[in-house]
Amino acid sequence: MKLSYQWLKKLVKFNESPENLAKLLTTRVAQVEGTVSLNKNLDRIIAVKIVEVKPHPNADKLKIATIIFPDKKTRQDQRLEIVCGAPNIKSGQIVPLALPGARLPNGAEIKEAVIRGVKSIGMLCAEDELCLGDDHTGILVLPEKSRVGEPITKLLELDDTILDVENKSLTHRPDLFSVEGFAKEIAAIKGQQIKEIPLKLPKTKSGLLKVNIKISNDKLCPRYMAVIMDSIKIGPSPLWLQNRLRNLGIKPINNVVDITNYVLLERGQPLHAFDFDKLDKVSSEKNKNIFVRLAKKSERILALDAKTYECQEGDLVIADNRGPIALAGIIGGQYSAIDSKTKTVIIESALFEPAAIRRTSWRTGLRTEAVLRFEKGLPVTFSEQGLARAVELIEELAGGKIVSQIYDLRSVKISNLIKNKKIIALDVKRVHDLVGAPINLTKIISILKSLGFGVKKISQKKISVSVPLYRPDVEQPEDLIEDIVRIYGLDDLMPQPLTGQITPVSYNDDFKLEQNIKLTLVASGFDETYNYSFYGDRLINQLKLKIEDHLSLANPLSPQLKYLRISLIPYLLENALKNIPIFGQFRIFEVGKIYQPDQEMLVKEEKYCSGIIIEKNKKLFYSIKSIIETVLSKAGFGTERISFQVGKNHQYQYLKNIIGIFVDKKLIGVTGELDDALKNSLKINSGAGLFEINIENLKVIERPTPMFKTISNYPPILRDLSFIVARSTVLADLLKTIKDFHPLISGVEAFDVFESDKLGADVLNVAFHLTFQSFERTLNSQEIDKVINDLVKLLFDKFNAKLRNF
Repeated sequence: MKLSYQWLKKLVKFNESPENLAKLLTTRVAQVEGTVSLNKNLDRIIAVKIVEVKPHPNADKLKIATIIFPDKKTRQDQRLEIVCGAPNIKSGQIVPLALPGARLPNGAEIKEAVIRGVKSIGMLCAEDELCLGDDHTGILVLPEKSRVGEPITKLLELDDTILDVENKSLTHRPDLFSVEGFAKEIAAIKGQQIKEIPLKLPKTKSGLLKVNIKISNDKLCPRYMAVIMDSIKIGPSPLWLQNRLRNLGIKPINNVVDITNYVLLERGQPLHAFDFDKLDKVSSEKNKNIFVRLAKKSERILALDAKTYECQEGDLVIADNRGPIALAGIIGGQYSAIDSKTKTVIIESALFEPAAIRRTSWRTGLRTEAVLRFEKGLPVTFSEQGLARAVELIEELAGGKIVSQIYDLRSVKISNLIKNKKIIALDVKRVHDLVGAPINLTKIISILKSLGFGVKKISQKKISVSVPLYRPDVEQPEDLIEDIVRIYGLDDLMPQPLTGQITPVSYNDDFKLEQNIKLTLVASGFDETYNYSFYGDRLINQLKLKIEDHLSLANPLSPQLKYLRISLIPYLLENALKNIPIFGQFRIFEVGKIYQPDQEMLVKEEKYCSGIIIEKNKKLFYSIKSIIETVLSKAGFGTERISFQVGKNHQYQYLKNIIGIFVDKKLIGVTGELDDALKNSLKINSGAGLFEINIENLKVIERPTPMFKTISNYPPILRDLSFIVARSTVLADLLKTIKDFHPLISGVEAFDVFESDKLGADVLNVAFHLTFQSFERTLNSQEIDKVINDLVKLLFDKFNAKLRNF
């Protein structure tokens, strides 16, 4: 949105330069993206009068214009001849002349020139050459009352700077899409009063002419105001009005249309003027119909931009009996447009539903100044104020007279909003707490009043604030505090250190368990991976999984992401295959959810931890076993509670030597090696060990609170024992028996399991590291030997375990 610096100065007093005003508005109101000076390089361009136009003797498309202007030094008219190719020049026009030595805004320097044998002193300028618009079809013709010889900067009030405000920062403030809206903000910041123009519509109940207004949906058009004015004299607007429009990028057309555009810029309320006589007759010339309705299928409208638009059924239109005469809130139609013969007009001032206007605007590509405001949701009072201002200006500048009642059709919601102003209770302490600065109550009240809020003091700590109708963005105390702070000035607030009690956050046990598992795996040489929760037929078939065990997606992203995974292994294997050619051997894992069908919950979600080890290791199982024991013990489960048992599982047909992982004899996972046939098909030459742990099952198993245990001051004694046991012996039970046998046994670790034909078909050789240590004294070999002898006897009696001597 564009703002005129000089126009703002006429409404409120301030001394800031345009650049400083831009900075002030950016910090207090909305972001100003830049400033543009309109008088740049226009100092040698003046208004001159064409007194004669004749053909160029040597060029059919060129003309020779004789112009005059008063010489300030001699005080006599100076006559010059200018060669010009513009088709619109004629005698009697007042036009801008760039004298030799002038430099146009586009950088072109004007010099005397001989064009096809005729000397031309200067150049007559088009609108775009002065950066006053986009028109290059002809020379810019100045108003008839323009003073000849006057510098163009003074004549067109170009001694001005335009501030370009970023629209997005105004989205929540539709009241600021106007010069008056920003003038109010500047007045509040500077502690000044805005020069407001009192507006009041006359109370007319009837008139000579009538219009029947029918609104089909008051949600799409919650308020529609209109008035009929007669005795209109169409003509050019006064120069001051044309200048203000032109400086803000709107081309002057005629006094009535210019007034509607002027009110839009000044007040922020878009208006539209219809030629009353062009509307379809009802029963007599004194009555007309206006319908605010949704467009019908295949309806069309020839718009003011000379383009025909085909309406869609969701478009909101203004229509008479014959069809649409305007796209509501966007653009008017040509057949009801104001022209030089217009005598009677209907002035429309309405509120439209923002989303409806935005939809039609984006569909048609029409981004008008009206759309810019309507799509933000205008305040309910703007339609009345805009209509009042338009009536005042048409009476003054076009000789118009009201000849009808003032029409005001409102929805119930709008009527209630107007009757019941919003009241917000504001606690001064809340202001201090949020701002971090002691803004006193007097200052708070002063700021709110300067912004148009009504303030009633309840106590020294509380005030009651009534919100003006033009501030629909204010809904709660925090909105008021935001206004207080920005007007007070963020730069005037002293930064304060944050104070308060900081309490440590305690993680829940489930989170700790998961983190312990991850950290232990990383410490064991694993890298963590992250994969999709979906896979396709290829991975399912590769591992011989069953499709019926999976849940399928109704709208998968691709065919290879059709099924919710029931295992983390498929993607981990995929990761491994991509890394084998690069690294040869490695360890990777993933912690994530798997999804299985469930009759009660439809989907059963469980978190798993799965890993793959790719390395050349003949005893891969023992590496995995050691890792799992470390992971589980670090997670709070003692090694004596962990056991492994040979088993089978239809979900793991791609594994050989499947071993179940148990904690307290409860199955919590499986481990094994990749099947040889699958390894060969995937061209994996190294060992491939896998494991999968159900974290949900681990969570429900009791984990004792870790207790601090002092370190003994006395040295430990280490002994290794090897036993021949039956293959059916549960090693976990064997471990627990050894650990619980004597208080001097401080640690037990099974470090080898060996089988051989020499030992026998159904037996194993199991070797243990035993640590003996006392907290009271140094142990000697004799008492350790006695404990071992007793232990050997117990294991033989209980497990038929025979000590193996080497």
